[in-house]
Amino acid sequence: MKANDIYNNSLKALWQNLQDSINHLMPNDRCFVIALSRKGTRMLELLGSRYGNSDNHDLTSLYGVTVVTELSLPLLFKNINEDSDKGRIIIKIVDDAIYFGSTILSIYNEVTKFIEYYGLENRVVVEGLYAAIKSNGSIDIRDLTGQKVYAIDNVGKGYAHYFVKQLTHDFRGMCNTLEYEFPIIECNVGAALDIESFEAQLMIRYGQNNTYRIDDNEGVKSFNIVLRNQEGSLFNKIRIYYGNGILRIVPMSPRPIYDNYEMMGNLMSHVSHPLADLWERCYHTLKEIADNSKQDETLFRSSRRLMVILHNYLLSLYNFETERRAFYTILSSFGVDTVLRLSCSSLFCILADESMVRSITDEVNKYLNGPGFNRLTATVRVRFLTERSPLLVESNCVMPNRIKYLDDTNRQLFPKCSNVNEALSAMLFNQTVILESYSRTLDTNGSRLRFGYTHESLSDELDHYYKSQKAGLWNEKDLHRWIDIRIDNGCMVPQYIVSTNNNQQWERVLRPGENEDVILSHLSRYALMILDLMTDADLGIGDTDVKSDNYERMLAYTFYNLGDEILDEESFLDLCVDESLRLRFNHGKYVVDYLCEMSVLKKSDGMIGIHSRLLESDVYKSSTFTDGLNDRIKELVELFPRKVEYNGNFDYKNSDYTEKFNFYMRRLMKLESVRSSYIRANEIFDDFLSNLDIPRDEFIDYQHLMSQKFWQTISVSCVDEILITKYKEELDEPYYDYWLDMSKLFFFMNLLYAIKCYTEDILASYVMAVEESIKALDILDVFQKAMDLCGEDKGWSEEAIFYIRKCIEQKLVH
Repeated sequence: MKANDIYNNSLKALWQNLQDSINHLMPNDRCFVIALSRKGTRMLELLGSRYGNSDNHDLTSLYGVTVVTELSLPLLFKNINEDSDKGRIIIKIVDDAIYFGSTILSIYNEVTKFIEYYGLENRVVVEGLYAAIKSNGSIDIRDLTGQKVYAIDNVGKGYAHYFVKQLTHDFRGMCNTLEYEFPIIECNVGAALDIESFEAQLMIRYGQNNTYRIDDNEGVKSFNIVLRNQEGSLFNKIRIYYGNGILRIVPMSPRPIYDNYEMMGNLMSHVSHPLADLWERCYHTLKEIADNSKQDETLFRSSRRLMVILHNYLLSLYNFETERRAFYTILSSFGVDTVLRLSCSSLFCILADESMVRSITDEVNKYLNGPGFNRLTATVRVRFLTERSPLLVESNCVMPNRIKYLDDTNRQLFPKCSNVNEALSAMLFNQTVILESYSRTLDTNGSRLRFGYTHESLSDELDHYYKSQKAGLWNEKDLHRWIDIRIDNGCMVPQYIVSTNNNQQWERVLRPGENEDVILSHLSRYALMILDLMTDADLGIGDTDVKSDNYERMLAYTFYNLGDEILDEESFLDLCVDESLRLRFNHGKYVVDYLCEMSVLKKSDGMIGIHSRLLESDVYKSSTFTDGLNDRIKELVELFPRKVEYNGNFDYKNSDYTEKFNFYMRRLMKLESVRSSYIRANEIFDDFLSNLDIPRDEFIDYQHLMSQKFWQTISVSCVDEILITKYKEELDEPYYDYWLDMSKLFFFMNLLYAIKCYTEDILASYVMAVEESIKALDILDVFQKAMDLCGEDKGWSEEAIFYIRKCIEQKLVH
């Protein structure tokens, strides 16, 4: 089955599984679907829009049951416990894909702890864990929980990458944010808004250095504004989405907060403001939950986290105060009847409390469309400790030696990065291979993932290590744009953790997502797949290397034949094969050079292999391509020996097949380059002939040097002599003559060396090995004449060399 068919079938099956289970509820049952925040909730909206019968895309309307996220669990279970209706409660837990399984397992464990804490075992029942797909090799969740997992299971591990790529791609059409924990302010603008002119007005208002656009081929199409940080905030920005006549404004201004829940009530107590009043009322409700759950750290942590999320939600609304009138002015200039309203559906997914959501939305909607208020002075945040890792962790979920390994690796790679994007991709990739993959060997609990970089720590790291390379300045918006694209594509997951290695603060950090980095990680998986296919199956990818020329050509050869399909699936890989017949980024580095710099590959003495640091990760075990594309790439590699009509053992480690690869990519060559290579090769050959009479011991070293020089000159422009003679009718005449002459010169050089330096037995074996090429080039007579002239003493006279030169010239076209 094709990858896209699996994708569509798995989503439809998930929709059907949920509908079937909901339809079988008893009349008095109440059901809550707990969708993992961000992708889980957006996926349910996507399924509802595809397969549902309602035009209303509110999740509760689509499914007929209450849909919330795991963030809401403290309030959800408080209300269930206090509800006078003592009927049965059914809970279903939904994730988009089960890649390893620790996340959905940790949510299940948290739900069961709330059930046990409130003594609800006789009323609240978890009935099933739901996902679209479940990777083979993932945790046996049923064995650990007793819960049936409703998903298409045993899909290949690499398929999960494709699934997440495709899912986040489909999210783009929804024109909405994945970041539920921030307020979504909506305005119906209809067709009145000229979106291009609107963007131009934003740039005039905020300046080009503070605005950037993300197009729908990169992420969720959005217009974005980087604002001056409010005191205490990690960052301050606004993301703006437009689709179906609705403008969505998402202010984002999180702050780190001390992990002292009893003092959190004072966070907005400095001036009179409607948001401060809202916070005080909500805080007391959440504090009561925290007070009552201290004896269980999981529940206690969950209630404190919800406090932090709600506070930052309201703080982001507050910081929007300074920009609200600017938006009114800009929208009014387009004739838009500007009425702003807070999306209550996304807020309900966080809180699961209708009364609290209603009080917040009613108050905020008055505030958004009313007069302004005095600014609140935020409390000053505590800066990072001067000596610290940029990586924040909670409760030693990452061992100190792994953090040091990560930091040291980043410091080694930073000087090799050409720009901000490369530096950030390296940091994210290193997080994946050094921490995320490694942590699976230690723990199956979701707490293993409580680590990440904050926006500020990434910025500080770039300042310290990137600017020190004197590589030029970078703009703050570059960092924001890079992060937004990664979050939109499921490569990065924001989360709140208690940073035990940074003043015990709640921080919003970024960890690797299932989709990994769309450039370095996806490219590495492709490149290592090719290396693995070229490696001796008996040894494995980590135990043997291959000739770098063979590898570079094979990488280029697969892209040359399947590049359109590869770019269809991996649009971020802006690659091409240039006239040097090597794979490179358009207007950038050669891929192999880049991957060596990033310690994905290692190159030494003309050989290339996987870098040892990746052997403990799964980066080399699967690509991010569909099974169909994987199969076509595999077929290209495995059938290459047959394609070039090679009858011996194909040995990428000890033999060089550059000329054979060149033949099948010859259309990329330019005649002027081929001609230039031939002229330089001829000059080297003349030098070689002029020194045939030097002593044999000196000649061995001399020939080795000249042979290397000659090969470097022609390697990009020569093709296999057997193939060009066999397929002469298909070749362009100008190219054919130059290719044939270069092959002749190279063979003459090697044959003359063999005659001078080899023993009779070795010479006979060598001639037998190259007999087919000698016949194809029609140089047997010159070879025999050279043997006769050299004589038994292996010496060359001046007359003999002159005669050999004349014979060779007669064999050349040019």
